[in-house]
Amino acid sequence: MSKKMIYSNVKINKKRAEEISRIKDEQIDLDDEQINLDDEFIIGLSSKIEQEEEEREDKEETTYKKKKANSKVTNKNKAIKKQDNKKKKIKKKKNINFTKFKRVAIVLLFLAGVIGIMISPLFRVKEISVSIENKKILTEDEIKTLSEIKEGDNLFFFGKNHSSELIKSNQYVDSVKIERAIPNKIKVTVVERSVQFQLESNGKFINMDGQGYLLDESTERGDVVLITGYSTEELVKGNRLNEEDLKKLSGVLQIIQEAKKNELDADISKIDISENDDYKVYFDNQGKTAHIGNISYINDKLSYVKKILEMEQDYEGEIFVNVDFNSGEYPYFREKV
Repeated sequence: MSKKMIYSNVKINKKRAEEISRIKDEQIDLDDEQINLDDEFIIGLSSKIEQEEEEREDKEETTYKKKKANSKVTNKNKAIKKQDNKKKKIKKKKNINFTKFKRVAIVLLFLAGVIGIMISPLFRVKEISVSIENKKILTEDEIKTLSEIKEGDNLFFFGKNHSSELIKSNQYVDSVKIERAIPNKIKVTVVERSVQFQLESNGKFINMDGQGYLLDESTERGDVVLITGYSTEELVKGNRLNEEDLKKLSGVLQIIQEAKKNELDADISKIDISENDDYKVYFDNQGKTAHIGNISYINDKLSYVKKILEMEQDYEGEIFVNVDFNSGEYPYFREKV
């Protein structure tokens, strides 16, 4: 007798397969209407463990397929996003470059417009005005000539710094200021050095300002204080005293300042700076010389000088205020013998 082959799907006919398996184990004889287990061969029947294993594998396969599908979708989305970002960056870079180009173009156009206006005939110099403070030596025409500024020059493109240096090359110029007055005027302001002192050299007198600048020579003794005892050897106009003499000149200026407070400045004819710690101030109209010492307590010293001059006005001699006030010494007068 040929055996019947029963195909069983475990998932669908699980219950029937279990029943057939139980009948076979108990060896129950069945009628012709019943199933003859000897003639049946069950394909696909598996144990519970095998069934669970198969279910697990199916589940893992399903999960794997889902993951794979999701991964494909994710990768695709990433690729799309990456491409979009790349496009955005390119677009952004193009926008930035275009913006920069626009800014540069605007600046260039603006500069071109400004330069075009500046070089127009509207801004050509028509007037040069000169103002001189402490004016005694210099003239307006001399300043104009020194500046080399000419009518018709462009108001913005003439050499302002160059002109300033040319004007300052004159030894009598203390400072200079050049201003533009739109549309076509230039203002030049000069502060002239004033002669405050003279130096005597080789029978001539060298005029000098309060900063130690040597101005020019004169054959006449001016109505200013004569400085003697200096150590500067080269007395060239436009130059200054050497460093040592400049320090002493600073002391001279303090003496003059305090002398003005005591109304003595007009009577000072000469100051000797040969000794570092003993300035000698000469009052030739009264035939007296004051030994000042250094410039410490200079106001008190000149106050004593004024008193002694008043008390001893009928006598020639020397006034000594170069004493040690801290040790109780007092100024005194010594009559000329």
